[in-house]
Amino acid sequence: VELHPLLAQRELIEFCCANGIWVQAYSSLGCGHLLTHPVVADIATEAAVDPARVLLRWGLDRGAGVLPKSAAPARVARNIELDFALSAAQLGRLDALDAGRHFCWDPSAVR
Repeated sequence: VELHPLLAQRELIEFCCANGIWVQAYSSLGCGHLLTHPVVADIATEAAVDPARVLLRWGLDRGAGVLPKSAAPARVARNIELDFALSAAQLGRLDALDAGRHFCWDPSAVR
């Protein structure tokens, strides 16, 4: 599912977790739009990591599998290094960004 701080999909994630369904996230970086988001950038600075790693860590902390996709092998290698923790306050700041914002496609338009 498309999953990032601006599209947290809480109800879906809770349902899947309660029913033993694995959630695989895509577009964890919001098609790149979230890499420069001020809140993400501030947390990246605080945690001394790249914004992409903040977003990927957030997805893992929300119980989803994440895919560190990139055309650059060095970036993929860096983005799989998610062995750091975000504080409860940092996670809360990211959670507060939820606005139901799709960057890929909006399935509500499918009839």
